[in-house]
Amino acid sequence: MNDFQKKFLEEATDLILNLEENILILDKNFENKELIEEIFRTMHSLKGGGGMFGFDKITNLTHNLETVYDFIRSDKEKVTKELVNLTFQSVDILKIILEDRSLEIQENKINYENLIKKIDDFTKKFYSNNKNDNENNNHIENKELKTFYIYFQTNEKIFDNGTNPIFLMEDLSEFSEIRIFPILKKIPNFEKLDIYKSYISWNIILSTKEDENHIRDIFIFIENENIIKIKKISDDNLLKNENFISHLKSNDEIFNSELKIEFFEIFKYSCFFGKIG
Repeated sequence: MNDFQKKFLEEATDLILNLEENILILDKNFENKELIEEIFRTMHSLKGGGGMFGFDKITNLTHNLETVYDFIRSDKEKVTKELVNLTFQSVDILKIILEDRSLEIQENKINYENLIKKIDDFTKKFYSNNKNDNENNNHIENKELKTFYIYFQTNEKIFDNGTNPIFLMEDLSEFSEIRIFPILKKIPNFEKLDIYKSYISWNIILSTKEDENHIRDIFIFIENENIIKIKKISDDNLLKNENFISHLKSNDEIFNSELKIEFFEIFKYSCFFGKIG
């Protein structure tokens, strides 16, 4: 196990202990929205970190529960005693996975598989109940989306800890709408290319109902070793604005370097796409 995986284990342990404390409180008050939000973010962080550092069983376990808590935080469902019990059981299994990553102990493996089945059965009800609601509310939720600019510059050695930046992009894309512009100018000539180094940075435009803290949680396990800058540029969904998209496509600057906030301020006067915050 490398140093980065050890660091993940330390941070995952803290997240799981925090999750356990929050579930104990939530069990006494199913309507605590702040706790529901925090539990969702913890699930999201564990899912992303597990996938990033090779703890696939953590990712599998938290994926569907994250979806359920997302429905609840969006007021599409309510907390139930069954959900609280499942989350308690998940905390116990998550602790086991930290000690027995591959579930080599047969009892651990059986308990994990049984819980996965329980969670799958439970979440099927949520998917079924909310399918039509999601379709009907798309245009309403679109009005609630804010737009953020993200600059993500990777450390050249990011691959050494098992991190795949593409997985981070996939996590961001789950928030809502996204446009990703890779910056390729640091890639050396073929003769000097080292396949074990990362040379790419990204300009990212993200429209989401989430706040900056939630976006930053995506990078929680790598933020100290890489450059991540996040700035809200509008209280509207700019990715639905044709003028904005046209300006992005026609401006070469977005493909070559980190963008200054002034870049977006210029759009404020050059096209009518809404107020920039």
